[in-house]
Parts: sequence; structure tokens; C-alpha cells
Amino acid sequence: MRIFKGWTLIELLVVIAVISVLTAILLPVLYQVREKARQTICISQLKQLALATLIYAQDYNEILPCFWDYYDGEGKMGGWIFYSTFSECLQGNFDPTKGSIYIYVHNSALYTCPSDRCKQGNSYAYNGALSINPVALFGPGFHFGLSLSAIREPANVIMFTEEEVQHGSTDDGHHLPEGNHPTTRHHGRSNFAFCDGHIKALLPENVPSEIYRYSP
Repeated sequence: MRIFKGWTLIELLVVIAVISVLTAILLPVLYQVREKARQTICISQLKQLALATLIYAQDYNEILPCFWDYYDGEGKMGGWIFYSTFSECLQGNFDPTKGSIYIYVHNSALYTCPSDRCKQGNSYAYNGALSINPVALFGPGFHFGLSLSAIREPANVIMFTEEEVQHGSTDDGHHLPEGNHPTTRHHGRSNFAFCDGHIKALLPENVPSEIYRYSP
């Protein structure tokens, strides 16, 4: 008959202490790995949205999508994205299926970053400078899309930004560097889509406001 020796209290405490130390070491690493994976998904989504926008422009005589901003855009059709209520973190507040570029993606999930805790239906904001009437950008209303031919250096002009307002996500899908800010949800970085379709992850403080502007 074999006799198995049990563990002493000290041995159990040592094992628990070792597990606690390993957990404290591994959890931050696992978090970073998870966030990196989410950032990669976000990059892929922005890439598809940027390409959909460019395809839209090709179908409409090289004119980029129109967009709404502020309270005037509540419940209004005709923009690249549709929203019901301005500046509210509400489930389903944004409805991508009613936006002008949706027919080129057919996937509402592409509009929400996996790291966006708001989950209101859209995490991204369109560059407000891509309008034929820049003066109107400083007030609420409807903005007609700019012609692609007006953008001389598309690789140096932002199209989409991961915006962050008071509730942690975009409020109207419209971005102006004068009053709006990119998010820092990806380890202090934000993903940016440029007008040539490429994507970059940048520190918001390293993004000059000039790259939101085109050269007419």
C-alpha cells in the first residue's frame, strides 16, 4: 500500500505566491498582445473604408462623399455616415447602412473599432477639410464632397481619423483638428487613413494639423 504525502501549508502558500507573481507578469503582456490584435483589425477596417470611399469617388466623377456635422445632421440622409443624435454614446446611434459608402463594403462591423468601448455603430470620423466649401466647416450643416483632383498629395492628407470626444468615440463622424482630437486607445496611438488609401498608426501629438488640409 502506497502512502501519499500531502502538501504542507507553507508549500501551498509558496505555490500561490509563485502563481500570483506569474499572473502579475503575464497579464500586462496578454493585454498588450490583445490590444495589438485589435489595432490590426482596426487598421484593416480603416483600409476597407478608405478604399470604399475612393471607389465611391470613381463612380461619382471623382467627387468624394458628402457629410453632415453637429446637431444639423441628426437623422439626415446624404452623408457618408448616418447618425440619429449628436454627441451621444447610444447603442445604434450610427447606422452605416444609411451612409453613402455602405454599398461598397456591405459590412456594418467595419465601422466600429474593437477597442472602442462606446459601440454606437461607428468609431471613425471623416476629415472635415475634404469639402468644396471650407468656410462652412466652421459652422453646422451639410458639406459637399471635394474633388479628388483638388488633392495634390493624397498620401499626405488624412481621410479618416479615430476620433475621441467626451464619451470616448466620435460624435458625428466629422473631424476638425481645431476642435476635435484623435483617440489614444491603441497604446497611446491612433490609426489614420490617408487619401491614397494607406493607413498609419501615429501618436496624436505627432500629427500636425496641416495634414488634414489639401493643397488647392
